[in-house]
Parts: sequence; C-alpha cells; structure tokens
Amino acid sequence: DKLEYLVIPVGLEKWQNSKAKSARKKIEASHVDRVVITGDIDGEKRRYKEHDENKPSVYAAIRNAGIKPGQVRLLRGIDSEEDILYLGQIVHSGDTIYFDTFPLHFQEYKTLVKKVQRDGKFPENVAIRNARIPQGRTETAYGLLGWMEEVFKRRPLMYKKDRPSDFLDKTKSLVKKIIGA
Repeated sequence: DKLEYLVIPVGLEKWQNSKAKSARKKIEASHVDRVVITGDIDGEKRRYKEHDENKPSVYAAIRNAGIKPGQVRLLRGIDSEEDILYLGQIVHSGDTIYFDTFPLHFQEYKTLVKKVQRDGKFPENVAIRNARIPQGRTETAYGLLGWMEEVFKRRPLMYKKDRPSDFLDKTKSLVKKIIGA
C-alpha cells in the first residue's frame, strides 16, 4: 500500500500559525495517511499540554482537522538531516511525502533525500512534494543557508551526535541564533 505523508517541521514560533493553516488545508484537500511532526518536539508537546489558544500547537491543529492520534508520528530530529534519516526508516518505495515548509527549506530537504538515497538509507521512488508556506526575509536567509550547507557538504548524512562540527555548521548555528530560528 502506498501512503501519503505530510511532514511538518516545527521550530521558529512565528511559523507555527502558517504551518497549522497550511497543514489543515493539505489535510482537507487530499488524502493524507500519516502526519509526521518533527523538530522541537518537546516544545510542541509543551504547547499542546498548555493549550494556549494564542499559540496553538501544530498537533492541536492537526487533531482539530480530524486526524486521529494513530495517524500522527512525532520524530525527534534535531535538524533537517536527522529528519530525513528518521523518515528513511518509516517510508517505503511508492510513498509520497509532502513537506509543509517554505520553498528554500524544501530545497534543502530534496538535497538531503538525494544524499541519503545515495547512502542507501532512504527508499528510491518516493515522491517528494512541497506543501508550501510563505517565505519572507527570515525564511529566505535560513533556507538559503541550510540548502547551501547541504549542497557543499559531501559527507554521508549522520545523526547530530555522530557528526563532526565544521565551519558551515558553526556558521549556520550563529545565523540561526541571530534570526531567531
């Protein structure tokens, strides 16, 4: 059976409302079998438990859209590289993955999928699509930096705890702090 996944990377709080709206539209517009939430999972769980109506969690928005808890997976990817490594363990050839993110971040995900497929840790013939959210200046800076990092790095993908820190990694961390990502 081919499945459709909607992957929602959480992170910067200002993206939460647009991600929740985008996810709800995608869920209502098509058949989504599984929703995968990744990123700041502990923060996402905390927001859901606090049930702050001014800062709705993505999980709450998904549940409100009629997705059952058994259809939702929470992945503990620390960054996009880990997201893809974890996804490679659950998706199968023929599946479709929609990434609920802005265009440049989606380009980073596409680059990562190609790398992890090269390393044999992600199935071939998985359709990758973008369920896009708006991309402003902050998203452009963040997305361009992340995508370029993946274009220039040639090493195999690894979990954060196993990978050496290099100049690009340190630069990206600094820029993330500056822009609040």
